[in-house]
Amino acid sequence: MKKFFKAMTMAAVALAAVSCAKEMDNTESAVLSQMSFTAGHTTRTVLAEGYAVNWVAGNSISIFDGAGNRQFSTTDSGASATFTGTADDTAPEYYALYPYSGSATCSAGVITTTLSSAQTAVKGTFDPEAGISVAHSASTSLHFLNACSMVAVNLQKYSDIVSVTLSGLNNEDIAGDLSISFDGDGKPVATVVANASKTVTLAPAAGVFEEGIYYIVVAPGTYSAGFNIQLKDSKNRTVDLPQGGSVPLTRASIKAYTVKNPYWFYRCIWGNNLGLTPAKDYANQYRASEATDVNTLGTIASTLIDEDGNTVAKVSAAGEMITKNNNIGSIRSNAGYTFQNVTSITKPNQLGIMVIRVTNGGENVGATSVLEPIFVSYLQSSSAISFAPFAIMANPRTGGTYDAGATHPGVTSDNLLIDWRRTFNYYNIGGPSSHVNGAPSVTGSFLEQMWHVYYDAAPGKTFNTGSKDPVSWYTNSGMADREKPLCYIHAGDYKIVVNAEKWKYDGAYANGAFSGQMTYVTDGDADGINGSSNQIFPIWIWFDERF
Repeated sequence: MKKFFKAMTMAAVALAAVSCAKEMDNTESAVLSQMSFTAGHTTRTVLAEGYAVNWVAGNSISIFDGAGNRQFSTTDSGASATFTGTADDTAPEYYALYPYSGSATCSAGVITTTLSSAQTAVKGTFDPEAGISVAHSASTSLHFLNACSMVAVNLQKYSDIVSVTLSGLNNEDIAGDLSISFDGDGKPVATVVANASKTVTLAPAAGVFEEGIYYIVVAPGTYSAGFNIQLKDSKNRTVDLPQGGSVPLTRASIKAYTVKNPYWFYRCIWGNNLGLTPAKDYANQYRASEATDVNTLGTIASTLIDEDGNTVAKVSAAGEMITKNNNIGSIRSNAGYTFQNVTSITKPNQLGIMVIRVTNGGENVGATSVLEPIFVSYLQSSSAISFAPFAIMANPRTGGTYDAGATHPGVTSDNLLIDWRRTFNYYNIGGPSSHVNGAPSVTGSFLEQMWHVYYDAAPGKTFNTGSKDPVSWYTNSGMADREKPLCYIHAGDYKIVVNAEKWKYDGAYANGAFSGQMTYVTDGDADGINGSSNQIFPIWIWFDERF
């Protein structure tokens, strides 16, 4: 726990100065004058960087002048603010309360107000309407002090939470009507005296929680058995996460908890049969030249990993087939996949893709789903060139040059010339719906938009959805020209180059797979590439910003 002076320096939101030395029974006799009160650097309402807290323009406070509850407001923002309004300027002392409450009272030096059990979530800070602070002064200079305590909840890897409810595990009063007096040192002492609530529920004004830290304002006290944190998702499912251990929450102190989704995972990987390691860097690709080769692959187990490649425990993990362009297998328990029931390879030297939705956590709060592909290559042994990996994992934002492990036994690189030629296609895996599947010739398709990206950067060329130019080495001569293609296969070393910032549309980067037919010659004659009968589909480019 940290003192508010350090953490939120008076999470005291624009507190209202109040003079409550008298009973407020002579309101009509008070003469009200225009007044200004100054709230200094320890009187703040919104957490800033490093746990500093600042006033915000529009904050209002209650000023008690002994005859009534007066509303004062500020147009300032920052560590210090000036509040203006009308009050009795002859009062010998003033009490102040933030936030302003028309129903709050002050009698004999005791302020009564309400700490709400329903608070609005604000990422990185607290609900400004809940951060109760008070001040007492014989002048118009106010020094606000926090009256309550806070519990910080760090939500990690949750994406569908609509509310967080906090309660004491020993059924303590946590919110309600507060009586706030001042001790001998002038520090506030807050106690729940009426309309007690055993819970405080924090919820966004709209939608779901973003990942991050949120603060719940609670009544000070000792929570002898700790707290329970209950999460509710948009499907109205709840989970209780008890946090045991006695928690003495003094005024202006914070108790912090981190709540990490146990079902969250970053990727699902099925490895490869190419002998490439580590599996996460060459994931989800299997080569089979004959139908019998596919059948013998059997069942491949899945592994769930986080961003750092650490294994994530499976809990009711399951897979659902979303897309397949070859009927070569089925989902198994625990998100495994079985290659089976293949009687023939009808399209040699081509490619296959299955897209699977993998879910971890079953029907529990925090259950996480990720779309992942498995790629298949049917490259025949008669082909003069093969690639391993044949599914290139490319980040469309950064681009890069990728070693596809080309092998071409018996043919020198001077004689083996290869280029993308035709039959281009794109499969949207996890991108927006505007990234439409299909060839460049499909109106509104993602590839049609990508062809526009190329031609918009290539003045003098006429837009042509049937052209290979957007992905060709040979039709883009010179280094300046080779910054214009979307991608290409580099002559000589056969590396795959993906140019950065090309593969995006409608405000989103590609999250899918691109393929196309390549043609090649083995006699070193570049003029013969286009018309060559040596035609193969050897490469997938798998786009994902996770790479």
